[in-house]
Order: sequence, then structure tokens, then C-alpha cells
Amino acid sequence: MPFSKDRKRHSTTRRLKTVTVLCVGVLSIAAQAADEFGLDGEDYLSELPVVLTVTRLPQSKAELPTAVTVIDREMIEASGAVELTELFRMVAGFQVGHYHGTDGPRVAVTYHGNTDQYSRRMQVLIDGRSVYTWGTGGAEWGDLPIAIEDIERIEVSRGPNGVTYGSNAFLGVINIITRHPSEQQGAHASVTLDDDQYRKAVVRYAATNGDLSYRITGSHKQDDGFDDYTDQFGQLYELNDDTQTSSLNFRGDYRGGVNDYWTVQFGGAAGPREVGFSYDPLDPVRERDVTTHFQQLQWKHNIDSESEVNAQFYHNLHKVEDRFQTGLLSEIYTVLYEDACIPFPTVAECALYPFDSADLLLLGLTDQTLPRDSSIQSERYNLEISHRFRLSDSVRLVWGGELRLDEVTAAEYFDTGESYQHQQSRLFFNAEWKPMDRWVVNVGDMVEQSSLVGTLNSPRLAINRLLGDAGYLRLSAGRAYRTPTAIEENADFTVRYADGTLFHSFYDSSGDLPPEQVDSVELSFGAESRGTGYEVKIFREEISAEISAPENLDPAFPSPHWTVTTVGETTIEGAEVQLKARTEHSLLSFAYANTRADGWRLNKLNPEKILNVEDTVPLHTLNALLSLRLAEGLWAGLNYYSVSPMRFYSGDRTDGVQSADFNISKGFKLAGHKAKLRFMVKDLLGSYHDFEYETVSKRRAYLTLAMDF
Repeated sequence: MPFSKDRKRHSTTRRLKTVTVLCVGVLSIAAQAADEFGLDGEDYLSELPVVLTVTRLPQSKAELPTAVTVIDREMIEASGAVELTELFRMVAGFQVGHYHGTDGPRVAVTYHGNTDQYSRRMQVLIDGRSVYTWGTGGAEWGDLPIAIEDIERIEVSRGPNGVTYGSNAFLGVINIITRHPSEQQGAHASVTLDDDQYRKAVVRYAATNGDLSYRITGSHKQDDGFDDYTDQFGQLYELNDDTQTSSLNFRGDYRGGVNDYWTVQFGGAAGPREVGFSYDPLDPVRERDVTTHFQQLQWKHNIDSESEVNAQFYHNLHKVEDRFQTGLLSEIYTVLYEDACIPFPTVAECALYPFDSADLLLLGLTDQTLPRDSSIQSERYNLEISHRFRLSDSVRLVWGGELRLDEVTAAEYFDTGESYQHQQSRLFFNAEWKPMDRWVVNVGDMVEQSSLVGTLNSPRLAINRLLGDAGYLRLSAGRAYRTPTAIEENADFTVRYADGTLFHSFYDSSGDLPPEQVDSVELSFGAESRGTGYEVKIFREEISAEISAPENLDPAFPSPHWTVTTVGETTIEGAEVQLKARTEHSLLSFAYANTRADGWRLNKLNPEKILNVEDTVPLHTLNALLSLRLAEGLWAGLNYYSVSPMRFYSGDRTDGVQSADFNISKGFKLAGHKAKLRFMVKDLLGSYHDFEYETVSKRRAYLTLAMDF
């Protein structure tokens, strides 16, 4: 082991002391907050917010088996968020990073850091439909056909939840819940412009006809991305990250009789994405086309007030078309050997640097371009059914099953061009037992059969004590897994000459990878009433069998090679605070996390290099949102976000993020119709990078005009 047991024991003891001291302070703050917000007496019991995501049972926060953050419609409006991913900065322990690489621009949304640009350790749902892609892992945030204007709330389960959603609900679950069409009657249009090159338009129409309510939303967005970057040596890096996305989404809700409800949703998004680098002939500047669409059918049958059956079927498709020709082989060799000849000066080819056609002839090669196909298609079919009922006066139960088929095709990533499939079948249950007054026990289990890794078992046990009329204390423990993605398990990423012979292999996989495993324990307490409350969470997560791709430098060919394998383990522990208070004239949201990590992963081979993961998890993450009503229809908001220095895998170490957004909005009448004008300034505190040096966020101003007809 790279780290001794004694060192681990000493480190863990030190960190637990730190967390204990922190939590004593947090407990004092929370107690003061309870008094300040009046979280006691009958007022608390009169209106308890209900959460559905965690167990599939409707429960108040006091009854849940894990910590949850709810971003409701009021918080979404108050934040002034332009993009969906900005909302997750309001969740305790979440970080948001912007990446630009060989697969174009991406946004990483992660819980407790410790990830690369794909953020594979969190399940993401939209109205219960998983948008986690098995091809590369994580959610394709920029390609989701959903408008912020249609979101009712976002429930974020902050903790492993494999017991309810199976593998890949590894560290948490995001469930985006859209608004019922009956709440959005009529037409709506909005336009958002910034002072640079961002343009977005959204149109929507919703109506009700008898027992049918429906909504159709269309949008178009154009974003020229980040500014070009100049490093400390004056070298200019052009960021080719322009995107255009057009999307369409339909939702229809039909009441078929007294007890049956049907929901149909379908939609899609498409558009070009600029990718590649002007200085890399192997990965030249070009446009790739992205297409995504889905279909979803849900049925709910109410048996009585305590019992219902739910069933849903959905199909997802995410497709990237990216076929192109590289630059000339002489240009490719020159770029590859420019840096490679420093560590390997004795390689014979270094004497030929820089390369031209004559040099290639000495190697028995002709100058030529190479055909590449970086296209990838991920497709999913999913069927599930669940039954919720009351077993006795003290026990409620939900149980069900799920069948899933994933298929991924990626010519270059798999070399052979063939498709790979992953089949899963699941059985699960969650039970809520109230053995006596003020005690709640949640117990559940998910048994999952995977064609990739065999049988997985994800149990969870939580015991809650209700304190007075307002508070609760929770102790829970559970286990979850993350199965390898298609590319992690089957990687054979090669580039070939036009005649089919091998040019170079960039990635491969050791194959037969075991799933990543996390064992977690959580102690939390809090209180909530009418959207006002707090929650404090103290936690420990032990992650084993981490999947990674250490770099393998091969002097036979200086271009690096990576091998996907199981190499690493991490322990993350800390404390989080989530607080929200609202009045008729104000809204305050506060989120803070103190996290520490101890662990290792194999980062390089030849020679072997072990990476300490401590700096991949930020020590502090903080968000504070304050929104005030200045006059009738006039609101102003300030949203502050801070993250300690950290480093995403495949990114650069940041100096920390300090960001503040200001927005002011005014509602008014225009030609007899309701309208709202919003002015927003993002990143008031100046420039910063949150993932890599090249993606620098700068101060920008946005103007949005919205009208309802």
C-alpha cells in the first residue's frame, strides 16, 4: 500500500477532531437559527414539505434516511441562473467546473470533488428518467432538452442511494422535477442576451382540454464559449468551443378516470459543437454534430389514499457524429515529438525533428492524412414498476423491479467498431417503520443483476429521532456501487492509417473491472417548517476499487498511452450545513461544506507514480444567496459562491474560486400582458478558472425579457 496503516489512522484521528470542533460550532449556529426562524410548536407540524426522491415514499425531511437539498421554484428565480448547472452551486458540498478538451466543452457537476470532467458518481434524473449515459458516464448537461423555466423543483439526495436507484447513484441523486402543465396555462416567450456572444430564446405554450393538460416548449441557444487564453509566456490558445443547441420538449398529463393518471413526455435537442485545437493536427478544429432525444410514458394508479402502483417506460438516445481527416503525418509527428524528445532524447526519431516528407521516407512512411471517427452513440431502454402501500399502522413499504438495456457504439473508442451492451435487472424495497412515538426507522435493499459485474447488493439502514415539534436527529449507513462505463470496460482507442494499419493506441482497458464501492455513514440533525429550516450533516465515505487510467509513457513511441484499470481508494469525511429562510419580502439560502480526503490512486506508469487525492476534494465550499423585495414586483438578489483551491482530475489546480452574481428584476404590464425584465451581472469579483487554466470565467452582463400571453 502506498500509505501505511499508522499514517492513515493518525490522519483519520486528526480529521475527526477537526470535524468535531467544526460541528460544535455548527450546532450552536443551528440552535440559534431554530430560535430565529421559529421552528417549534404547532406551526412546524402544520406544513411539512414532502420529498419523493430518496425512498420513493412521500416523506417529510424529518423522516428521510439521508440529507436532502430542495431547490424550489422561488430559489431558481432568485438565483437568476442562466444555465441549469449553475443551480447546483446552491447545494452543500457541490462543485461546478468548466472543461475544454478533445471532446469539446463540458460542465462537471460533482459532489465532494474527486472526479474528472465526466462526474460519473452521481445519478441524474428528470421526472424519474435517468439521463446518466453508460458510454462515458455522467450526464450530458449541455444536451438535455429541458428549459429552466419548466422546472418546478430539484431534489438533491446528498449521499449514496443505490438502495433506491441502483448502481451509479453512488454519492448522490439529482432529480429534476418539471412543472405540471396546468400551472403554466397560456403562451410564454423569453429572450436572454449578454454583452458578448450568448443568445437564448425560449417559447412555450400550455393548455388544458378536459382531463388533458399539455405543454410544448422550444428553445434555441448560441454560445461562443470562453475567450481565447494567453498564458504567462504570451502563448495564445484559441478555445474552439462555440455551440448551438435547438431543443423541443412535450409533456402531456391525462386523468383517465378517478384513480388513473398518465404522463407522456418526449423531446430532443440537436446542434453543432466546435471542438479541436488549432495547434494539434491530430485533433484539428472542426464541428461535431450532437443529437439527443427521449420518449417517456408513466402510469400511476391510486388504489386508496395509502396505496398506489407506478409504472414507467422510457427510451434515451445520445448521438455524436464526428468523422474527420487529421493534418499531415509530418505535422503530427512534429507536434508529438516536440515535447516527447525531452524525456526520451535517445529515441532515434528525435534526430529527425522537426519532421518533413523526406524524414518520413527514412522511417518508411509517406506523408498523408489519417481518417478518424470519434463518433459515439449511447442508447437506453428502461422499464420499471413499483407498488407503494401501508403494511400496518406503523409500516409503509414501497417495492418494485426494473429492467434496463444499454447499448453503446463507438468506432474509434472500441477499434473494432462493434457495439457493446449492458443488461441490468433490479429488485428493491424501502420500508418506513415507526415503532413508537417520535422514532422512525428506514430500511431498504436493492439487489441488482448486471451482465457486466454480476450481482450487487446495496442496503441502507437509518434511525431517526424526532426532537420536540421541530427537530430531528438521524443516523444512517449504507452501501452503493458504480459500474464501469462502456469505454472504461472495453476501451481500445486507436488511430489507424488509411490502409487500416495501426498508427497508435491511446487507451486500452484491462477489462473485467470490478465495480467501485462506497460505504458511508451519516449523522445529521435539523428542522424545517414552511420552507424555512436548517440541516447539519456529519459524514464519512470510504470508496474502494476506484477506476482510473494511469498514463504509460512508452519510449518506443513518445505519444502517451493510458490503461484503464482499478487503482485507488479514497476516504472522504466532513460536515455540511444547508440553511434556508424566507419571509414575504426576502429569501436567504446558505450552504457550506468542510471536507477532507485521504487516499491514493496510480497516476502514471513507467515509472510508477502515486497520486495523493487530498487536493481533489476542496476543504471549503460555500454558497450564500440573498434575495430581497425592494418594492411591489421589484426584486434584487446577490449570489456568492466560494471553493477552496482544488484540482479536478485531467484539470489544473485552481487558486480557489470567489464568485458573486447580482440580479435585479421587475415585473410589469406590457400591452396588457404580464412581463418581467431582469438584469444580471455574473462574476462581479473578477476572473477565475474552476477546472483548467484555459477556461477563464469573466465578468459578464445579461438581460432577459420574459412575457406571458
